[in-house]
Parts: sequence; structure tokens; C-alpha cells
Amino acid sequence: IATPTSHLFKSEDAAASIAKKSDCLELREFMIGSFIDLAKLAHLDEIDVIRPWDTQRKNFIQKVIENYKNLELVTFHMSCNCTSPKIKEGIFVSGGEIMTKEAMLKNAAVNIDWLKKILPNNIQIAVENNNYYPTSAYEDVTEPAFISEVVNSNDIHFLFDISHALVTCYNKKIQYDKYLDELPLSKLIQIHICSPGIRENGLAYDLHLIPSEDHLRHALSVGNSYGAMYLTLEFYKNKTKLLNFLDYMKNEMQSQNFNEEKYKTYIQI
Repeated sequence: IATPTSHLFKSEDAAASIAKKSDCLELREFMIGSFIDLAKLAHLDEIDVIRPWDTQRKNFIQKVIENYKNLELVTFHMSCNCTSPKIKEGIFVSGGEIMTKEAMLKNAAVNIDWLKKILPNNIQIAVENNNYYPTSAYEDVTEPAFISEVVNSNDIHFLFDISHALVTCYNKKIQYDKYLDELPLSKLIQIHICSPGIRENGLAYDLHLIPSEDHLRHALSVGNSYGAMYLTLEFYKNKTKLLNFLDYMKNEMQSQNFNEEKYKTYIQI
């Protein structure tokens, strides 16, 4: 269990109690400088691997690597297909340069090649699937074929965000099983788990809700089937609920074996 260093960690007491119930921590960017010894993962959620990286971004990554000596994995987003996206009602809309699929693949290759040269051998790299909303900013980047090409052509790992996949399938009106089968699960190293929801406008959103029993069991079955090393609960709304669910997760992980076919066929929002 790798728990994110969310805003709840700004309280020392809360941070200590959450860390105690976790096997390790997943560092988030706004908490960089804290939890040097406990952070084994760094989720650099403001750095998009498919955009060009300038010197400032590279220096920032190097600083994280140098300061966090216990890191085992660094992960990145592939959020949208433009260089300066705008946010409208919580959704990216196009802004700046619109990147072609070929340009994004080239950017990823250049960035990952640089990463591999500066990372110690014990630190792995992974990219995360993003969720789809009906704007042009999400074209290509949420397609499983694109995600797989970035992972496989660069020989890196995959961070599977289940809520993002569910949101994508709901908003695109496509079959979850088919989407799942086309993702690079053979390279799975980490799973993000929470439950999404549907808002008044009829779209599904990644609301970071406590996972339902079905969603947790699905995460465990996928993790068991493909050998994931880390499971991350993305819930930040309430310390007590987070602590209770971490206990529940650990008990489920220790006490049951999950059959993937049983749970992937009906999972839904």
C-alpha cells in the first residue's frame, strides 16, 4: 500500500497515523521536501511526459531524485494533447499548441531516454492513463493504443488508474472489458484506486470517492493477475475514513485471492 502525501499530511498527527497504516508513501509535488525517508514513489503529477521538457522541468526532476534516496518508482501523466491547456469547469480544453500523436510519441521518447540516463538503476519509470472528457484536448492521449505505444516502445511500466478508465469508458460509451484488454497491463507496476461518479451534466468524473467493494476487488484481481507492486488509495476527503479504508484494504489483500474474470466483466460506475 503506497499512500499519497495529500493535504491531510499537513497535520503532523494525521501524517503519522496515515503513514503507520501504509507500507510506503507516494510523494505528490506540493509536498516535496517532506517525508524523505518514507517516500518510495514519486508521482510528478504536474509534469506531462508527452510535452517537451525544458531545463526547469529537468532540474526539478533531478532535485527530487537527488533528495529522495529511497525512491523505487517515478510516475508521470499523459494528460492532454496541447501545450497550454485551459481548464473549464474542471475539464481541459485546448490551449497553446495542439500536438500531433507523432509529436507526443517523439516527446515521450526523448524525455524517457533522458530520464533513463539520469536515474539510478533501482528506480523504475511508469506513465498513467488519464480520463476522457468530450473536448478535443483529450484526443489520442486516452486511447489505449497510444498509451500502450508509449509504454511498450520505451520499455517502461504502466500505472493503471481504474477510476480514469471507468470515466473514459462511460464518457465515450465504450465497453470497459475491451478498453481494459487493450491497455498495457503486461507492464503493470502500480494501481490507483478510488470510485468515480456521475454529475448533473451526465458526464462521469474522477471524484476520488472511497472505492466501492466491486472497485477494490477489481483492483486486487487486476493486481494479482498482472503482478502489480503498489496499490494506491486516492481518497483525500476525511482522515478517519481514509484510515479505516486502509485497514480494510490491508485485510482484503492478505485474506483473499481474486479471480480476474469474475470481476472485470461487470465493473461499472
